Amino acid sequence: MANSHLSPTRRNETSYLALVIIPLVIVFGLLIYGLSQQWSANRYVQAELATLHADGQPRDAASLLAQREEIESRTGCFSWRDLDEAISFLEYKYDGAFELLDDANSLVPASQPWPAEKLAEDYHQEVAPLLKRLQELLATEKKQQGPMRAFTAASVYGTPRWNGDELLLREFKFAYHNGDSARAADLLELYVDVRKVLMGLENSAPPEDIIHRSLEHNFWKANDLGRVRKLLSFHPDVEKQWRQRLDSQLAGFLDNVRMVNDEEVANSGRRPDMQPFGFAPTHVASYLRLYAKLAKLPAAGTKQHVLAVREVDDRRDKERAHLTLTSLSAIPFAFGYIFNAFPTEVYYATAFALQQVDHRRTLTAVAIKQFQLQEGRWPSSLSDLSQVGLAAADWKMVDGIDFGYRVDADGKTARLWRYAERYNQTGAGMFDKDFQFPATPLSEGSASESTIEAAETAIR
Repeated sequence: MANSHLSPTRRNETSYLALVIIPLVIVFGLLIYGLSQQWSANRYVQAELATLHADGQPRDAASLLAQREEIESRTGCFSWRDLDEAISFLEYKYDGAFELLDDANSLVPASQPWPAEKLAEDYHQEVAPLLKRLQELLATEKKQQGPMRAFTAASVYGTPRWNGDELLLREFKFAYHNGDSARAADLLELYVDVRKVLMGLENSAPPEDIIHRSLEHNFWKANDLGRVRKLLSFHPDVEKQWRQRLDSQLAGFLDNVRMVNDEEVANSGRRPDMQPFGFAPTHVASYLRLYAKLAKLPAAGTKQHVLAVREVDDRRDKERAHLTLTSLSAIPFAFGYIFNAFPTEVYYATAFALQQVDHRRTLTAVAIKQFQLQEGRWPSSLSDLSQVGLAAADWKMVDGIDFGYRVDADGKTARLWRYAERYNQTGAGMFDKDFQFPATPLSEGSASESTIEAAETAIR
């Protein structure tokens, strides 16, 4: 009878073929799966890029640069550049001396000696023609339609370039030491005008830190403080700032994708030192989906927005880990740097909320001094500020808690404060449900001097 079992040699051959074929089948199946992922992701990417292009959204840094160059070609650009360079030269001439004689974070009233007084007077004389030229150019630009943004970077690039801020702040300190309240208000209005007319930044605030410090001495006259209050009487367009932040990040990311994946660019020798295999469509698609999620979040500058961005960020980290571990498209990333688009959006969402808080704190502090000048006494509570035109929302932090307010026992100083750690840009405990707002000013606790300066205003 024939033997129904395979011979040992035959069994070995069958096992060997199975060991060879099965892994090949698995690899082939994985490749098909991976290619289908890439194909599907590539279709999504192309569709999204077409939508962005149709909506006029930035798709790479080159398109933004072209927009900037178009703005720069407008008449008057060279006049602004000449002024900016003259200011830059003057700052270079005086910077070292001011560093030696002047504390940049202090304002010295007329009743106190100021080591930099003679230096500031010399500086004031040299600045005068530049300020006159600045006012002339601003008057010319106001006659044109739309913001000039003559030589400054478009807002999507980040902070616009302009060398005149330090000039205006030094002149403010000089006016403060001379007790010239009207001149100080003029300079704050000029500071805001530059941002509105030159940089196209609507709802631009004056430098709030210097306003806080100016309230520490009895400096302001009622009419001039009213002018400062008018500069603060707006709601920051945080939604616009948030969207510009996202657009800037998106343009930078897509420009890196283009540089890595574009064969013509790579062959030109300008290819950046990124992954050797370029960006996989699955990864590009994941970043575009993330952009879409972040762009749709409402109410930037609020507690709800911060918590929503934090949730998206946590989910993004989990998805990235899953993608890296399970997708074939993760293989190239084992050989190089993984580009991380939108890496700090929680930080910026928190910063925008903090910006809202600090703007309201400045407005409330000015209103407290206005009330004191008008009524001859300090407000008994923040609700009294309704008599000088503030609404209840103006003296609340972004989570609905009132600022801290108290008048010292001697009746000479009123104090306004927010809780610093609660609005720390990197703190994990922001908007903690168990939070208790401190009943006393930060200056009475163990907070550092810098923390007190950032969170508390002394008004005299």
